[in-house]
Amino acid sequence: SKFDITLGGDAYFEAGYVDQDRDSGLRNTEFRNRLRLLVTPKAKADNGLEYGARIRLLAENGTNNARTVTNDRAFMFVNGSFGTLHLGVENGPSDDSGVIAPSDWGTGGVDGSFPSWLGNSAANAPVTIGNIRALISGNSATRATYWTPEIAGFKLGASYQPSSDSSNTDVNRSKLALASANRTGAYRDVYEVGGTYTNSFGGVAINGSLFYLGGEAKNSTTTPAQQFDKLSS
Repeated sequence: SKFDITLGGDAYFEAGYVDQDRDSGLRNTEFRNRLRLLVTPKAKADNGLEYGARIRLLAENGTNNARTVTNDRAFMFVNGSFGTLHLGVENGPSDDSGVIAPSDWGTGGVDGSFPSWLGNSAANAPVTIGNIRALISGNSATRATYWTPEIAGFKLGASYQPSSDSSNTDVNRSKLALASANRTGAYRDVYEVGGTYTNSFGGVAINGSLFYLGGEAKNSTTTPAQQFDKLSS
């Protein structure tokens, strides 16, 4: 079948002024910006099965401000009467579809970009900054995700991620990771299950979600005897 290609994306520009105690050698002002391009080719077979792929490209900076183009979404999908199947790099079900307080205004509220402006504080930043839904669900890595069809407002989903620090063509079979990575999201055999509910009664919209995830923390490469607790939430 012929593919239809949908283009989308977003961009922002931020101007910041920061006044903090630990600001030795730091200026008070700075600019930054981001641009993301979303490309979604999809087609429909004669039997009604819809299939396609999605990639989200990001223009960002690398080490020493070496400008790069990378991706945080790159997956194939199939939609049919059986539900929806995603295979590839994307966030988990609760990060993608979880119902939480709005965080898409200004700098993103409590789940926003303000930590990026703090100097000399990175080691003390909370590890869940940037992902208020669930720590590992917001991690873009290779995973398989299935969603059931919506029935009476309910939709169930499940996801499996072999390694939270592996994506695209990378093959990472290691049960170990850098010690710092264990604190910020190096896990293996990560699973997630849950669902959403959407309906309206008398003109009042009702939305809700409930998810559970878990996984094995990767042990340290620098201190192999050091063990880390399993993740579940």
